[in-house]
Amino acid sequence: MVNRWLSLKAGRPGLLAGVILYPDQALFSQSWSPDYPSASVEAACRRIAGFLAVLRQQRLPEQRLFWFFESNCIGFLRRSEGLCIFCLGLREDPSEPPGEIKSLLEEFALLNLTEA
Repeated sequence: MVNRWLSLKAGRPGLLAGVILYPDQALFSQSWSPDYPSASVEAACRRIAGFLAVLRQQRLPEQRLFWFFESNCIGFLRRSEGLCIFCLGLREDPSEPPGEIKSLLEEFALLNLTEA
């Protein structure tokens, strides 16, 4: 269900790629830009997930994260059951995450996974 939900997000303005990371470390990725192939996005998300695990071990909060670089932003959100999402998008404001990333993270946080 979560994979299908992410697949339906194609075409949202400014979104370049999205990755769902499952608690067992399985990944599902979607890239909507030829500049960001799924394999590269997955590799980057695995590295970021490793960094987040270090934060968790140090008891530092890591439920939500935004990472800004060049003209892009990565948004991350971890749900209470351990399911995670990474979103890559374009940013216009150097100090604010893109609205599409913020709204996608909010949708993910509220997604009802008990529905068929």
